[in-house]
Amino acid sequence: MLQTLLCIDDEPSICALHKLLFEVNGYRVLVAHSGPEALRLLEGENVDLIVLDYRMPEMTGDKVAEIIRRDRPNVPILMESAYTDLPESALKHVDAYLIKGEATENLLAKVKTLLRKRSNGSMHTQ
Repeated sequence: MLQTLLCIDDEPSICALHKLLFEVNGYRVLVAHSGPEALRLLEGENVDLIVLDYRMPEMTGDKVAEIIRRDRPNVPILMESAYTDLPESALKHVDAYLIKGEATENLLAKVKTLLRKRSNGSMHTQ
């Protein structure tokens, strides 16, 4: 069975790029364009990992991560942002952080590492 990733980003082109990248690499990909949409989607879906944008209009990524972490403590969350100077508090509920625009190989490697840690039972919430 394919592992399911949820990509949350208000930028449709980023979601499309992530969807293509991850599907080509053998993952099932769900997409949400806002925090509230993602939270609604999660009510009916089991996901193995979340890729989350920080800066979104309705709800910032750190708030979305906080809610997800409370409800699903074992699901890895990878935060992405174009901002290089996010406050430490913004990363409190995520397992990894990547700057947008880094090579897609880095994104894919980070996702694989987080999924491997989860399957080995070595995930820990921050």
